[in-house]
Amino acid sequence: VKNMGVYYICRHCQTCLGILPKELVRLDMLGFDRLTVDDRRELLMIDPLGNIHVQITCEDCEEALHYNPLLHEIEYIIQ
Repeated sequence: VKNMGVYYICRHCQTCLGILPKELVRLDMLGFDRLTVDDRRELLMIDPLGNIHVQITCEDCEEALHYNPLLHEIEYIIQ
């Protein structure tokens, strides 16, 4: 399995929440293979260098969405 870096980025505010270095990551350890094809397409992006960018929601944006449900209609809630 090819090693690569994995970047966890908030889909709403674009904050980098964590990075797993190439040397420490194997794809079979992350469970991405358990995602549906649609989920993979929505959540994962592979850049030209082979790094994976995982779209997640940070705690601040999750809280904002909880208290303001209409924000779900906006792609980037913090601009």
